Amino acid sequence: MASRILLPILLFLLCSPGRRRRGGDPVKFDFSPFLIEYKSGRVKRLMGTDVVAASADVLTGVSSRDVAIDPANDVRARLYLPSFRATAKVPVLLYFHGGAFVVESAFTPIYHAYLNTLAAKAGVLAVSVKYGDLRRLFLAGDSAGGNIAHNLALRAGEEGLDGGARIKGVALLDPYFQGRSPMGADAMDPAYLQSAARTWSFICAGKYPIDHPYANPLALPASSWQRLGCSRVLVTVSEQDRLSPWQRAYYATLRSSGWPGQAELYETPGEGHVYFLTKLSTPQAQAEMATLVAFINRN
Repeated sequence: MASRILLPILLFLLCSPGRRRRGGDPVKFDFSPFLIEYKSGRVKRLMGTDVVAASADVLTGVSSRDVAIDPANDVRARLYLPSFRATAKVPVLLYFHGGAFVVESAFTPIYHAYLNTLAAKAGVLAVSVKYGDLRRLFLAGDSAGGNIAHNLALRAGEEGLDGGARIKGVALLDPYFQGRSPMGADAMDPAYLQSAARTWSFICAGKYPIDHPYANPLALPASSWQRLGCSRVLVTVSEQDRLSPWQRAYYATLRSSGWPGQAELYETPGEGHVYFLTKLSTPQAQAEMATLVAFINRN
């Protein structure tokens, strides 16, 4: 009888996040469903590690190929080249993938499929300067990639770009922004805010607090917003996304900052964070992509 009572307790203790071990290696930080860090320093990624090869996509007509940017540090990119006349110059889209800053890559199936479709519908390509018009440069990214796209546009506004390049637009797709509860938003769950702060500390190795502008652009002064280095911004929000209060506040703050560009907010009801990556064929995802395509191709 005692063994029947002790066995479930033992299993609970062995499987609980704070005590989970593998080969005697205790857990330091459980960032499920993305990864687990062990006290030895070992990291086990739980998703976003599969890759697909560059190819000619039959469904969209887009051809992709991989390029090495910094071989010594294994920095690579995938180019998505739509079908177009050799004499045409098309917009250049620099896309930053999401994944909470810790998983996914330019080569995972989910982004390969999404960017094949986006490149085909928008008629954009990613880096080919010979055919790309760098005066029509766009930045885009989802989740953590949206955060990176914002910070890159901010830096471009402050430092400028070389070679006559000009960022015409920035598309922030369900961007990863967090911090204290935004002004005007409903009070946030304190436990969630504490968890978010711990997660951000893990992501940036404790270098920046959760209210640093890298995570929370609402902490920026108006003068920084005014220098955002683009003429148009699209912010998308999914209704059930826990990050939506910061996303809406980003849009409202940008519009009231004195920045001279045009800001657009697109909301999808009833969907969660970056739903469009895994539900690409649904009417909601198709409508959101159509908005992104129109944003890129608008004169």
